Amino acid sequence: MATRNTCRLSSKDWCEVGLDRLTQGGADALTIGRIASHLNVTYGSFYSHFDSADTYFRAVLEHWYSCNLKPFARQVLGTPTSTMKGLVEAVSEAGFDEVETAIRRWADTYGPAACTVRQADRYRVRVLTQLLESNGLETPMARAQGQLMLTAYIGSLTLAPADRAETLEALTQLIDSAAREDRQVPQRVADST
Repeated sequence: MATRNTCRLSSKDWCEVGLDRLTQGGADALTIGRIASHLNVTYGSFYSHFDSADTYFRAVLEHWYSCNLKPFARQVLGTPTSTMKGLVEAVSEAGFDEVETAIRRWADTYGPAACTVRQADRYRVRVLTQLLESNGLETPMARAQGQLMLTAYIGSLTLAPADRAETLEALTQLIDSAAREDRQVPQRVADST
């Protein structure tokens, strides 16, 4: 007979395991029974932290948001780089790919996940825009490039690893080129007057 886990779990423990199960098995793996079994605890442990599955799902989403987006901002804004290649490498090194993919798949079928993903995307575009502005781009161009970078990153999650690296490299070259040209336009205008 298997013995039950006797240590007291926190709601954070439940959320971390929920993210892990979601990443490993998709939304179907995110059930109270499966997670309780994985943790080797009874349903009572779950209900001491959450009053329903929906409350738990929302807590998992909040946990993902806070644990992944704040480090994203620190990683991006803490990257002293004047090239997009350095920025893309910094974001990729943050290692959010598998969880990101799982959350986005869940958002296809669970409204609160879709809402959280939209909030996350807006936050990331603001962070990227801030970085690009600090590298000399005007706000409209910085925002457009930030949106392009996020879109390319999200799309790259569906590629095979070798194809992903090649695609991100091509994207960074394109953005670097556009950024250099955008910075040179005001200088050319000033030179012609």
